[in-house]
Amino acid sequence: MSDRDFIRPKITDKNSGIYGHVDYINSEGIGGWLIDVISPEPRVVEVYVNDEKIGEAIANLLRLDIASIIGREANYGFFIKCSQLNVPSRISLEDNFEVVVIDKLSSREIVGKHAKGRKPKFFGRIEEEKKEVKQEPKIEDERIKEEYRIIKEEVNMKGILNRDTLITLWWTFHPRFKFIKTLKFKSKILDIGAGPGGLIFWKDWDWIHKRSDLSFFAVDIVKGENFKKYEDFQICDLEKDTLKWPNEFFDAAFLSHVIEHLRDVKNLLDNIDKKLKKDYAMLYVEFPSYTSIAAPSFELFLKAGIKESLRTTINFYDDGTHINLFNRERLKDLFMQIGFFPIEEGIICNSYIEDLLITYGIEHGDKEVFTYGLWSKLGFAEYIIFRRGSSTKNLTDLMVNSEVKP
Repeated sequence: MSDRDFIRPKITDKNSGIYGHVDYINSEGIGGWLIDVISPEPRVVEVYVNDEKIGEAIANLLRLDIASIIGREANYGFFIKCSQLNVPSRISLEDNFEVVVIDKLSSREIVGKHAKGRKPKFFGRIEEEKKEVKQEPKIEDERIKEEYRIIKEEVNMKGILNRDTLITLWWTFHPRFKFIKTLKFKSKILDIGAGPGGLIFWKDWDWIHKRSDLSFFAVDIVKGENFKKYEDFQICDLEKDTLKWPNEFFDAAFLSHVIEHLRDVKNLLDNIDKKLKKDYAMLYVEFPSYTSIAAPSFELFLKAGIKESLRTTINFYDDGTHINLFNRERLKDLFMQIGFFPIEEGIICNSYIEDLLITYGIEHGDKEVFTYGLWSKLGFAEYIIFRRGSSTKNLTDLMVNSEVKP
């Protein structure tokens, strides 16, 4: 039996050896795969709206699922960001839509998730972006004004920023920092997949305010070098083991770049469901962006002269331990099943200093600083902050009866 007998669906007859599928059309863009099993050369896909071409891409991204079928390396995936699609201004939201993706060489339509007779999600996003460009940006939030005043003063005073200032500016405006520093008084925090245990140092970092009232507990498959600084820790397999603490023990949990390393998240969700409090517990989740599969591999940076010592994860598959690729909608569905509802989400970036981070990292051979800048530039990481609902208390009761810092 040949390779092509295993591949479904087909877009031409078997004699042509061309197969493919449009996996999704959503607010991020359009993705799928296209393969010619006879030739190793990548194919080109084109996107049309109402018979008018709005974009194209080379199908040359790694697809491990296709590789497992055909038994060889498979760089046949494609992803086209919504920002790369050029929708004509004469097509309005009121029009009927027919979005199709075709193989450029054969002009054959690729089957799968197409938008026919309805507005595709990415079109609305493109319209919003166009409106945002036309509007004069306004900063009305006083807190945001103050944050940018601090950044500008640092730049003006020190010119090319030193390492300590760059690191401080990066983390001060990072959603992880905001999450930790704004938890309720005397919160108990579960650091899941804690790694070396660096989160504990934010407890007493007084750039804005110390949080010595917080209690940290670590969990990972190996013991981190700073675990002794935590209140307690557990070495365990997140896919199999039950956490040792009592049910409803924690006020918050921190899950940063962990979930993509798990084959099965059921046990993780079960532990979070049981060990976090049922009333208004908080959860921070950070993970590689779904679009990271379209980012260049670090090999391209090596060819451009970047040193091997700066090697870092840029494309999702640069890290061989990455298993599960999530998008925000899938994660929200998972955690909403156990009563956690998203209250904030986004891409982690700091456009103001990302170029300085990259420049400093290259010039000083600093992998950490270089990674922060590159991740910001490419939008590698995304985050979601969840808050649990309550079936036993209303918000007023919680505020009146909770322990508040004097």
